[in-house]
Amino acid sequence: MEFFNQARAVRLKSLHDRYLAADEDGETVRQSRDGSSGGARWTVEIIPGNNHHIRLKSCYGKYLTASEEPFLLGMAGRKVIQDMPESVNDAAIDWEPRTEGFLVKLKTRRGKFLRANGRMPPWNNSVTHGIPHRNVTQDWLLWEVEVMDILKTNSQDYISPASSSFGVAAVWCFTVFEYRLPVGRQFFMRWTFYCKRGMDFNYFPVNLFICALYLHSSV
Repeated sequence: MEFFNQARAVRLKSLHDRYLAADEDGETVRQSRDGSSGGARWTVEIIPGNNHHIRLKSCYGKYLTASEEPFLLGMAGRKVIQDMPESVNDAAIDWEPRTEGFLVKLKTRRGKFLRANGRMPPWNNSVTHGIPHRNVTQDWLLWEVEVMDILKTNSQDYISPASSSFGVAAVWCFTVFEYRLPVGRQFFMRWTFYCKRGMDFNYFPVNLFICALYLHSSV
């Protein structure tokens, strides 16, 4: 959840170097190389009283939805669409972010994952949800989160006086990841600065990574 806690709007980039995009038909969800389009921007909604799931709303006012409609006859994947839920408690629009290093997987309440399919037929850069059974497609579940706009809170905002004269505002947060190794524990700390320049209302993440290795002592 740390990728989304301070985010108001995000872009999600697959490992195919394409963005999760809402089509202008108000229903289709696909992958697009054009990350500057409005369809690639998703508004993050935190569910009150729920610290594990989020909802993503497209620029067309509809939610990223895990439907139960098969993507192709005879294939396991199900369609991901834009839709308006019949109830605020509709589980199909809830997504659980699962951190994988510096990337995320988005898991449905039914235990399936948002999947960016490849460009070759029959996938054609489509987006589905499911459980991959082949090792070569495991990476199709991974997404890079690009924060486009952030929530303003007094405890997190920091505007650099040195940068203010250039019209740059910076907001920072940090996250620590721990990996257990046979010889000890390795920690990665990611400092993320969300920078905003002039009248451009998009925030651009700039990451600084610090690595530390703690060895077990045999003494």
